[in-house]
Amino acid sequence: MVADQLVALVNEPSERMCHEGLCTFINRKSFSHSQALREHREFCSALEGVGIPVRDLRINADCPDAAFVEDNARVFDDGHLLLASMTHPARRAEMAGWEQVLEMDREFRSLFSNITFLYREDEDARIEFGDVLSVGRRHFVGLSTRTNRRGYELFSDFVRQYGHETVPVECTKALHLDTAVARINENTVL
Repeated sequence: MVADQLVALVNEPSERMCHEGLCTFINRKSFSHSQALREHREFCSALEGVGIPVRDLRINADCPDAAFVEDNARVFDDGHLLLASMTHPARRAEMAGWEQVLEMDREFRSLFSNITFLYREDEDARIEFGDVLSVGRRHFVGLSTRTNRRGYELFSDFVRQYGHETVPVECTKALHLDTAVARINENTVL
């Protein structure tokens, strides 16, 4: 992947999301699959409307939360794809879809300069990238029900090669750090 190439990786919502998607800190609310698909298409159109090419992975149709690709994957400026070590068994199952698309689709594989599978590095490490809030070269990592200390350490070891630093943040009242905190700009977190 060329460092300045921007591609949005998305995944169409599974029909199972409507009834089986994981809910941790909120009560389940009913919604229709057609509504989720409509919103997904609108999101993709909005990205394309501002000139960002969209790559719909179309993987893991049987996994309820597979639309949340930001939890699975992180791409660094040099095009290095880092794949997470998911916690919940339903989310862990999604990694097979990533492996399949990377193996079968050479065009997709060519988007990345390198690929690291964190879940192959350490069986006990768990990290979901929804727990990573990046501000410049600093990554705040939520220690949550989805990211453990070993996952934090593994991620820290990885980003150190880029001269980046990590800061652990206890995250006990939200699913992921990024559901409790948002980056506004390089100097402001809300």
